[in-house]
Amino acid sequence: MIFFILSYIIFNYLLDIQLHYLHMLALLFVLTSVCMLVVSKFYPSYSYAEIKLESVELTPWKNRYWYFALLLIGMLSIFILFSKWGVA
Repeated sequence: MIFFILSYIIFNYLLDIQLHYLHMLALLFVLTSVCMLVVSKFYPSYSYAEIKLESVELTPWKNRYWYFALLLIGMLSIFILFSKWGVA
C-alpha cells in the first residue's frame, strides 16, 4: 500500500505524466504487483503447514442452492428496480 500511494503521488503530482487516471492506475497496479512478487520471492514470510481438525464437519449445507437462487433473484430485482424500467 505504501509503495502504491507513494508511486501514485510521484507519478501524478511530481512527474506530471499526462495519462488518463485509469491508465495511470492500471500502470501502478502492474508496478505494484511486480514489486510484491519480487519482495515475496526474496523475503518469503512463512512456510505453510496444514492443520487438520477432525472435529469440524465439512459437509455442504443442504439449502445452499435455494439461498443462492434467492440472493440472485434479490440482486436482479434491485437492479431492475433502480434501472430505467423501475423507479429511476
